Amino acid sequence: MTRIVPSGDLSEPIPNEPFYSEPVSYVEGAYSPVIIGEGLRVTGDYLETAVNNTEAIIEDTTFYVALTGSDTEGDGSQDNPRASPHKAMEVLSQYTIWKGVTVTIQCAAGAYSFGTPINLDHPYGNQIQIRGAQGSGRPSTTELTAGGYGYNPTTIAYTQGVVEARYPTNFVFDMCNGFEAFNVSGVFLTDLLISAGTDTPNTAGVCAGTVLGKVGGFAPSYRVRPSTAMIRLGNVAIWGWTMAGVVTVGGTVTFEPTNGVVTACGDNGGYFGGGLLALSNGLICPSDCYVTNCQWGWAAAEGGAISAASFGRVWGNQNGIYVAVNGIADISNGNAALNVDTVLKIANGGVIRGQSTNYGGSTAPTPTGNLAEVNGAGLADLRNSSFPPGAVFDPPVDTIGNGLGFIRTV
Repeated sequence: MTRIVPSGDLSEPIPNEPFYSEPVSYVEGAYSPVIIGEGLRVTGDYLETAVNNTEAIIEDTTFYVALTGSDTEGDGSQDNPRASPHKAMEVLSQYTIWKGVTVTIQCAAGAYSFGTPINLDHPYGNQIQIRGAQGSGRPSTTELTAGGYGYNPTTIAYTQGVVEARYPTNFVFDMCNGFEAFNVSGVFLTDLLISAGTDTPNTAGVCAGTVLGKVGGFAPSYRVRPSTAMIRLGNVAIWGWTMAGVVTVGGTVTFEPTNGVVTACGDNGGYFGGGLLALSNGLICPSDCYVTNCQWGWAAAEGGAISAASFGRVWGNQNGIYVAVNGIADISNGNAALNVDTVLKIANGGVIRGQSTNYGGSTAPTPTGNLAEVNGAGLADLRNSSFPPGAVFDPPVDTIGNGLGFIRTV
């Protein structure tokens, strides 16, 4: 039973959250607590509540994490920090969080090495943020691709140096996913570099749902663990993951506007490896997130969707956007220039909305593969867009292909 300090607008209490009251009038003298209802009672001057037998955080609170901290001896204070955000989230699982309160897990600068994912599930996750030390800001696409375009050992090493110089707090995950959420979350991540260390296939940096393994041969599919959770991303950089930088399987990942870098991700057996991957009705909203130097910039399949809300940046990757099996990608009014091989591909049904988008223009190098390729039923809408010279389309633009594929330019 936890005492709740009265505060705030109490006119519309939320079910399953603490109820709050102004001081309760009572008669002087000996008395017994008055039982109001399950989990509620009057004691002393205040109405108290217990929700799922947990305690409540009633004001903005910061838990500290540092390389010098301890998960056994640390209490999360600035003078006695914990060693990992894993422990901070575990401790937070014991608390409800009062409406309007923000809880911050503040992580000091340094390179942290973790062997297990950080689980972000929490019923009050949209009131939790995990922050690193503030760096010098997001690098530009020009800076990220100064070591070359495409996905290869040179660009992988170069982009690592760029993001490590910009983001002082680096979470390095060995042989596991980075952040995961499955049930309910909404946690906000910012000022972090999320890196793959000793990576394994089918791992990703930020996961709303996850992939357990790949099955099949020529056209493989995935065994997945779906999610209903959301993860919110601010100024984060995600580097070096073989499956994808961000993956959603039923869940949602959103980037705050003008934030986010996903780079040097892919090479998952050549199938769907890349920056952003939306599967099984998952949704990714990469508003102005820079996706560079990945095997594929975006990939959406099996009803998954990636929508950039007019600010998509799929720039300088080995390949651009891959849509399959009723996936949807919206790069309209965005930038998909300087991708090396195939820029847009649809296989076995799907839609790419790519109107009014820069695919390179008259001075850009011509992709070595097709600028747009639609195999089977699918639609790539590229009206009012700019293309590099000699760009190849299959089927030819504004012509229905043998498999009912269509690339629209007028």
